[in-house]
Amino acid sequence: MEIKTTQLNSFDDRDIIIAGSIPTLNPIIDEKSTELPVLNQMQIPDCTCENVVKMMQRYWLEKTGKVINFSPRFFAARLKQVGLFTIFGTQPRYVMALASGIGCCTTDLLPDDTTLDYEAFTSV
Repeated sequence: MEIKTTQLNSFDDRDIIIAGSIPTLNPIIDEKSTELPVLNQMQIPDCTCENVVKMMQRYWLEKTGKVINFSPRFFAARLKQVGLFTIFGTQPRYVMALASGIGCCTTDLLPDDTTLDYEAFTSV
């Protein structure tokens, strides 16, 4: 099995470094993440939603050993209802507030159909 690596962004002097820690530019090897399905946002600007879903999947895989298919579309639709999701996407803090506040449904309840146009994708 091929192990995939994640490359960190290069150091930015605006980054806040915790005292005693050393910033590293070495890749992170995470075998658990290679077990997760790859998401494809296609023409939908929901990359922040997909990133939060991927973090949730990684957490649940570690805790339960099961891959749970959370729906990025859930976050996009909920945020559009309150005017925080546009054709340009949204801020990660809004998605995380939803994830930590109410959670997320799975794709069984709300399929993540990124072949839909923006209006259909966000109107559920």
